[in-house]
This record gives sequence, structure tokens and C-alpha cells, in this order.
Amino acid sequence: MPAFHANLLALALAITLGFQAIHASAANDELVILNWGEYIDPDLIEVFETRHNAKVREVYYESDEQRTQMLLSNDAVGYDLILTSGIDLAFYVKRGWIAPLDTQAIPNLKHLNPAWRTAFKSAETHAVPYFWGTVGIIYRSDLV
Repeated sequence: MPAFHANLLALALAITLGFQAIHASAANDELVILNWGEYIDPDLIEVFETRHNAKVREVYYESDEQRTQMLLSNDAVGYDLILTSGIDLAFYVKRGWIAPLDTQAIPNLKHLNPAWRTAFKSAETHAVPYFWGTVGIIYRSDLV
């Protein structure tokens, strides 16, 4: 498994369910996203809401552990999309919380490097890479 596993976020929990929720949400017209705070530009949400005549509601978590506890507490009911770390993806798939992708409905997948699509178990069939990054600690040796 690549070393960047803790930092690659997969846009998961049934992207296809999210698309289906957009079309099937005539009753409530709301897309619920479980997400880290400040990960989606508010302007993008506004454009999405206007284009799809739907409301987006983000539910925030502050840690991977908190996200998993939130999902365990209600068996992941009530969330249409979730941003998760790649390392948790296989567990979520095994629990039945994430549906397979309908890759025909996501034509821009062809623009992703295949290495990102297969970086984690179940990623190619159940998730789309969203962010990747690293965390580093820099220090001045003369002060430490």
C-alpha cells in the first residue's frame, strides 16, 4: 500500500447513490455530504444547488475516528456522499455503506491517473480520488 494512504481522500459512499439521490430526492431536494470542514468551496455548492435545484447540507467531522463513529451510530443512514480516507474505504464497503460506482455516469474518470484509481482496495469500484497531500514538520535546529 502506498505511503500516502492516510492523506488520499476518496470521494465515496456511493457516488452513484449521490447521483441517484439528486434524481430521487424530489421529496426533499437535499444532498447530504459527510465531510471535513472547508473542503468544498461554498461557491461550488451554490452553483450545484442552482443547477440541480437541490439543497446541499454538509455534516462535518473533525477526525477519521469521529467520522466512523458517526457512521456506526446509524449504519450510515442519511448520508448521500462522504469524504473518507482511502484506508477506511474497504471497511465501509464491507459494511455495505458504499455502493459500486456507475463509471458510465462519470466520464471524467478517464482523466485520472490509473494509479490513483487503484491506490486502495475497493477504490476502483467504489470511490473517486478527491484530494491528496502530505503533512510535514519543519523546524529550525538552532531553536529546537
